[in-house]
Amino acid sequence: MTKYNPVQVREDLLNAVGQLLLSVGIAELSVQKIAEHAGVTKGALFHHFKNKDELLQAFFQQILDTFEADISLFLQDVENPNYADFLTAYTRASFHRLDFSRDSVVWVLQYLSYQDYKWRWQDWLNQSSQKKIALGEPTVKQLVLRCAVDGLWLNLTLDSFSTEQTLALQNEILHEIAQTA
Repeated sequence: MTKYNPVQVREDLLNAVGQLLLSVGIAELSVQKIAEHAGVTKGALFHHFKNKDELLQAFFQQILDTFEADISLFLQDVENPNYADFLTAYTRASFHRLDFSRDSVVWVLQYLSYQDYKWRWQDWLNQSSQKKIALGEPTVKQLVLRCAVDGLWLNLTLDSFSTEQTLALQNEILHEIAQTA
């Protein structure tokens, strides 16, 4: 890390939050631990973020932005997407980077234990799907399939299924989504 590169320091701080959330959890996260893990002073941390909450918000936004970019990637060639197209992209985005997906489940579950972040997640999900939907409301089957995707994503924390089984289940969900289009 180069201490004089502000972009790198910010990135190191955000990476430190992600690593520490996995190892110590949100309840044990402190400004001191984050700064030490990033290899910077608390002063450098406060130069980039006014407090721990602002840093946690930036990390949460980074998770959402990554997921949003992944959904957009899978929709980039779809003209006039409908809910089935969005759901297909949502499903693919949920599992196309399994290491990130496994970590993001842990991160999001910790955040969702705080009411403010729970509402931010729900708002993002509602806005994301609305931005992507050209026409139509989801059918009941499509909503059930979205719940199946979310359940499979949450299951990544349990390691109940092998990578092959997870991908096979994802493919089965994608097959069912295609039948709803």
